[in-house]
Amino acid sequence: MGNPYGGVFSLRYFLLSHLSVEASVGYLVGYQTQRIAFAYVSYRRDVSTALSPINAGVNLEILPHSRFNPYVGIAGGVNYLVVRQDSEHVRSGLPLNHGELSLEVHRLLPTVIGKAGMDVRLNEFFGVGAAVLYSYCPATHYRIEIPGASRDEEIRLSQVLFTLGISVYY
Repeated sequence: MGNPYGGVFSLRYFLLSHLSVEASVGYLVGYQTQRIAFAYVSYRRDVSTALSPINAGVNLEILPHSRFNPYVGIAGGVNYLVVRQDSEHVRSGLPLNHGELSLEVHRLLPTVIGKAGMDVRLNEFFGVGAAVLYSYCPATHYRIEIPGASRDEEIRLSQVLFTLGISVYY
């Protein structure tokens, strides 16, 4: 996916003083350029990836009423993945149609997230927070086909993420 960037919007509601539920939705994008050679073709491939996570989870709030509140949580949901690949500088021993190596893939993939974080209350209404997440998502596969050859590709989305956020208390 390259180095993803984007944003996620989350709402957290305290069911009990030490237990909260959270719902989040986001949009992340990544870009990368690859040099590919297979069969009788070599080319440069520009890959753009868009990922839209939709998740819900629960958090165990360690010190919910203090200025510094560490927490751990688990969440689950889906990732809507769109991958676009455009080929440039194609060198081929056989003629290929324009765009034959380009493709667009859409997938809906399940995800499970484990996280640990810290919220810091700045005053009665605002705070900041940081969290480290491990997001597990099964790899997805697709196939590039040209006359007389094909190649299986894999995209791995499991990764460790670091997030920063602003909290509004009401």
